[in-house]
Amino acid sequence: MKKFINLIMLICLAQACFSQQLPTLKKHLSPQEYRKKSTDQVVLGSILLAAGTGLAFAGANVDKNATGFDFSGIILEAFGIAAAGGSIPLFISAANNHRKGKAIAISMKPENALTLQRSKFSGHAYPALSIKINL
Repeated sequence: MKKFINLIMLICLAQACFSQQLPTLKKHLSPQEYRKKSTDQVVLGSILLAAGTGLAFAGANVDKNATGFDFSGIILEAFGIAAAGGSIPLFISAANNHRKGKAIAISMKPENALTLQRSKFSGHAYPALSIKINL
């Protein structure tokens, strides 16, 4: 019985250690969601660029003390350049999301039509394909 319990514990341990997690499925965003994401990224990128430029100019205009070993201006300039550089990926991804938002959207939905059959109207459903092209 001890061997059986040890075997079950070993199998449970091996299953927990060597199992792989399944990747989660990506949720496809609608064109409106891509556009909202794009505008949010542009706003954040603009804020980072403006703050970085302001910090870089402020760091360049910091007066040195009498000894000449004041590094506060250099630190401000470094943070400003890093913030301005951090805005570049936001602008690139905003352009990609905007392009995805303007892509062609194809959808299929059932439509209803009234037809005359044997002197009365009856409704029939048929599939309709819609193509939305944003120019």
